[in-house]
Amino acid sequence: NSAGAQVLDNVITETVSNGVSLNPSPNSLVSGNDISNLGENGIYVLGSDNTDILNNTITNDGTGTAIRVADSSNVEVGKDDLRTWVRTGFWPWQGYWDVTPRGNSISNVDSGVVVTGGTNNEVVNNGMTSVDYGVKLSGTTNATVRDNNMTGNSVTGIDVADGSNGADIHDNTLDHFNTGINVSASSDVTIDDNTLTDVLDGIVADTANNLVVTDNDITGRTASGTGVKVSNSDNVKIGDYEVLGPVLGTTALDNDGNDITNFATGIDADNVNDLQIVLNDIDGNNTGTGVTVTNSSNVNVGGGAPGSFLWISGTHSLGNNIHD
Repeated sequence: NSAGAQVLDNVITETVSNGVSLNPSPNSLVSGNDISNLGENGIYVLGSDNTDILNNTITNDGTGTAIRVADSSNVEVGKDDLRTWVRTGFWPWQGYWDVTPRGNSISNVDSGVVVTGGTNNEVVNNGMTSVDYGVKLSGTTNATVRDNNMTGNSVTGIDVADGSNGADIHDNTLDHFNTGINVSASSDVTIDDNTLTDVLDGIVADTANNLVVTDNDITGRTASGTGVKVSNSDNVKIGDYEVLGPVLGTTALDNDGNDITNFATGIDADNVNDLQIVLNDIDGNNTGTGVTVTNSSNVNVGGGAPGSFLWISGTHSLGNNIHD
């Protein structure tokens, strides 16, 4: 119970349980530590609001969790790198950028980052290799997972589960997972602008009301599986748009569809009410089906959006581009 603790630049190895444990220690900083051969967790944060976990290196033998955050809020697991301009001459442009890394480096563990409970926690700018699970959210509120780079052994890149409502998953790069991003029993989740490669299934969601899936680039491993699969959910958008303008009397369309390549099925929706599937580019490499919708109501696949040209009313096409 040490508020404002600083755990900095230690070498920690061969731990039985936790390499670093904050329980509870709000407003703390854990940074620059090298943790290996951990027992259960490399870094364990319990009941420690407003804590930063930055620029640690954690590796193990394929088991354990690198960073576990429980019942804490406003915790930052990684931040954007800090860039400072260092002048070396008289003129302002003479110099260089000094970059201070603030993301964590994680390798060879079962789970990279696990966040349970809490509000407004962020997992940002971390590098993970040889992990079964990259990031797992359980029972969180308004968590953000962005700008992480993950390479997996198997299983799931990002798992949003058990009432992790309001999660924002964007600008992550995920490679070699069985499922890239999984959402279950969580509402108001946004999945935007992620790059998924070498996955069996891209994005899978079940019982995920008010789900938005936009502007993701998803590439399958073996032309099997599904690019985006949603079931038992209400108010789902797979692809979206924004009407811009007018400029010189003309409106333009901002395309936020998904690029889906090399799956047996591009998009599959079952038992989804209030469903929009628009502006997606689906290339199945001559296998399977572009879009499958079953047992669903109030469905819009393609269609048009209001627009104008020289003040004359018209529509923009919202059709999907499907080429199997």
